[in-house]
Order: sequence, then C-alpha cells, then structure tokens
Amino acid sequence: MKKNASSPHLQFRENFFEKILSMLFRLHRQGYPSFLVGGAVRDLLLHRPIRDADLLTRAPREILERLYPGGKHIGTTAYPIYLVRIFAEKTGEIAFLDAESLEENLARRDFTVNSLGMNHRGELLGSPEAFRDVRKRLLRWNGSPEKRLRQDPLRALRLCRFGISLEGFRILPGSLEACPPFAKACAALPGERIGREMRLGLQSGGKNFPEFLCRAGLLEHLCPGGNRRKSPEEFFFFSRACSEKRSFSCGTAAFFLDLYDNLSPEEIGKRSFSLLRHWRWPEKEAREVRGLLKMWSSLKKPLSFREGLDLLERFGFPRMEILLELLALDPEKTALLDELQQQLFLWKARLLQASEKGMLLPGKECAEKFAIPPGPLLGELLREKRRKILETPDLSPEELYCWLEERSHKLEKKGNPRKT
Repeated sequence: MKKNASSPHLQFRENFFEKILSMLFRLHRQGYPSFLVGGAVRDLLLHRPIRDADLLTRAPREILERLYPGGKHIGTTAYPIYLVRIFAEKTGEIAFLDAESLEENLARRDFTVNSLGMNHRGELLGSPEAFRDVRKRLLRWNGSPEKRLRQDPLRALRLCRFGISLEGFRILPGSLEACPPFAKACAALPGERIGREMRLGLQSGGKNFPEFLCRAGLLEHLCPGGNRRKSPEEFFFFSRACSEKRSFSCGTAAFFLDLYDNLSPEEIGKRSFSLLRHWRWPEKEAREVRGLLKMWSSLKKPLSFREGLDLLERFGFPRMEILLELLALDPEKTALLDELQQQLFLWKARLLQASEKGMLLPGKECAEKFAIPPGPLLGELLREKRRKILETPDLSPEELYCWLEERSHKLEKKGNPRKT
C-alpha cells in the first residue's frame, strides 16, 4: 500500500471531518488500527463537503458499543456494520476488518476513486491509479467490472448515479456496457437499496441519467411497464426539468411522464406511486408525485377562476407552485400555464392585502372569537375564510367578521358543541 507522500496530512476545518478524525484517534489510542475509506476520502481530496463516512476498524463489537453507545448494528452476517449518528443528518458506518487487510478491502471496492483510505494521522492510502483518477475526474471500475458486479449488482446503478452526481466526472468508455448482463439481478435487490440510488440520481439534476440507465440495461428492469422503444433522447420533460433546475418533485414527475408515455395519464400516476412505494421513498414525497401527475392528467384546458380555486383548495399553494413548474415544461400547455399563473398572482395579492388589513386571523384566534374548538370544523371554517377572501377582492374586515360569525353558527348546528 502506497502513501501519498506529497500530501501526508489534510487540514480541513469541516466539523464533520474533525469528528471523524477524532474517532480514528480514539480507536487508535485503544490499540485498534482504524481508517476512513471510500467516498469521504474522495470528497476530501476534491474539497467537497462530506455527507457520511465509512470507517474500517479492528475493534471488536463490545469496544465500539462502549466507546459509542447508542449505535446500531446493521449490515449482514458477512459484512456487519455499526452505525453511529454523529450529527442530526450525518452518520458514520463502522465496518469490521476482522481477518481482512486494508489493502484487500480497498481492492474489492467498486470504483478506483472510492478505493482510497486515510489513517488517524491524516495520511492518504491507496493505489497511484486511484489518486490519478480522482485528479482526472474519471470513473473507472476498480479491477474487473464483471467481478465487481458479481459481488454486488447494485454497482451498475451506482455507476449511473455517480456519473451524474459527481460533477465534472466522466465515465470511462465501455464501463456502462459491462452492466446489462447484471441488470436483472440488480432489479431483484431490495427496493430500498434501489430507491436510494434512484433518488440520489434523480436528485442530482443530471439530464443524462436516463441515458446511463439505458446503456447499462437497467431502465426496463428497474421500471417495468415503461415504453420499451424509449430512447434517452426522448426524455423531453425530464431533460427540460434538469436544464431549467426545477424542483426535485417536478423532475421526478417529469421522469415518469417521459418513461410511461405509452400509458394513460391515470395509469402513469398509479404505476409511478407503486414504484416509489417499492423503492421505500418517504410516503409524503410519493404522494406528492402522484398528486402532481393526477393534476397534470386532469388539466385539459384553461380553468375558470372558480375551477382554479377548487384546485387550490384541494392541493394548496406549495403543490400548485410545483404544478406550474411541470406545466412550464410542455409547450402545448402554455395557455393553461398562463391562466393558472395569473390566478396564482391574484390569489397571493389578495391574501397579502387581507394580511395588511389584519383579516388573516390564525386558527387559535378564530377558535377563541367564534367559540369553535380545534378540530375538523375549525379547519373547515379557516378554509372557507380563505376562499371568501380570494373570491371577494373588496371584502372589508367588518364584513369578513360578520360572515365568520354567521358561518360559525351554521357549523355549530353540525353537532359540534360550542365552548361555554
């Protein structure tokens, strides 16, 4: 194992890195050689922030549990891992070297740029090829691609994802073409593993992601039921969403609109939601994408003011904003986009005007003034109040107050007792 003599120590001020370095020091003082390995070392060399860290140690489980109580044992019997939460959203995964040497561990990693290590003194460890590929921003299989893919077929998807998420990197020619024989095995892996890589790939905003998936033979296996004749160049909506830096939800919805353009609009939403659930995406995000696709399919022509308000009441301002992003991708929906955009501007202006007049009473104040306890009826009153403000531009605070009082009496008759 060769040390990078030109840079024996790395000086970084990032808190996460300092925390990781202190963990290596602590384990070393206990008599257990330990190393930071993988993508974190690569990102340090590139002066990029570290999001998580992989550590290797010879310390037994009981030592880790004593030094870092509250950790969690994950991984498999063959590759046990001790997960330690370092900050709220940053973790360290500590794997056990056991009989394996550091050299052997680095040799079986997926790509050369991930086959780097660092000891507790900040000394860099790895092959000259690994350091050269980081410097040249080159994604290359770490040895035989067939051997790496047999070890873990998910690496085919990781290659596609890294080709997008590692800005400025290019994939070595021929690397993607080694993946198709392993595409079916990749699709058979647990949905959560696939979903994590797909999420990171879509989140990166790289318009070449579908192209890489196609070249690796993954698209038809990971997303069954899609248009089999689809070529990467036909991902029109997704490409525009990436180029225009649209939101993550908009880009994901655009990806599915392109992928399933051979299905009915209703079926696109169902198929996409089922796939996101299989990938174990957060329920809220999966529903948001399905909601966007449902709205997209239901909008055929410019909406009247009342129809626009109905849409707003069902989906709220945040999702309406994302819908406008999605509509802006389709030249055929320009008239619909213009109409909804004008309505959205108008609604916001009226709510701002009402706010300046003190008409946007918070829920607690409404509950006290009109003696309606917190619950569904109060929520209904607040929704109706907002709609009344949006529909009546010249409404005065006094008129709104009288209307609210009258409406609260009607709600009371629904059977919800008023406070005494």
